[in-house]
Amino acid sequence: MGFWDINDSIGSILAGVAAMTAVVVSGVAALRARDRARAEAEETQRQVARLVTADIVSEPNVHWDNDHLPRPANAPPREHDQVIVQVDNHSGEPVSSVMVFLPERALPLHFGTIGPGQSKRNGWLDAPELWHVMHIGPGCPGHPWHLDLEFVFTDNRRARWRRNGEQEPVRLLPSDDVVEDWKRRQEVIEEECRLANERLAADWDAFGPGSL
Repeated sequence: MGFWDINDSIGSILAGVAAMTAVVVSGVAALRARDRARAEAEETQRQVARLVTADIVSEPNVHWDNDHLPRPANAPPREHDQVIVQVDNHSGEPVSSVMVFLPERALPLHFGTIGPGQSKRNGWLDAPELWHVMHIGPGCPGHPWHLDLEFVFTDNRRARWRRNGEQEPVRLLPSDDVVEDWKRRQEVIEEECRLANERLAADWDAFGPGSL
């Protein structure tokens, strides 16, 4: 192979490398542009999700649990508490399949679709007695009256979100079974409470009046 033939071969190789480099650079730029577009679209969805809130708007039964206190005419039965939840959609888009989860309740409260700028209420009307007191507080002056609620909804682009109180919304996968996940977590909490009560009862038996 002569000198000029070698130069031609090297030139062809360099041209091929340059063309391949251009393809790679173009591909990387396209991937970065796609990822940037996806990130911007998800941030837009997240901004909508941040504007959906869920809060408890009911008050505790504690004010009429004692017999000497007057009982309001519209009070629920003494053996139950009523937990009323309001979901507010402060965004400019509708949200659907809204569910709110409450401690001690296995199944969520369903709110369906909530339009832009609208609110909906639903409630657990036969909650355990003193539910508010156990999970929020007695509602005394100066006591913070708030409980971070976990809730799930679908935005107008069919993206599913889970949010806990004022925390950042988390996007869910299509395969995520939020109801079963909540049930499992509640079962764990119930078992921990049961074991704690058993330990408390055992400690009381050990150090009660009979042991003195």
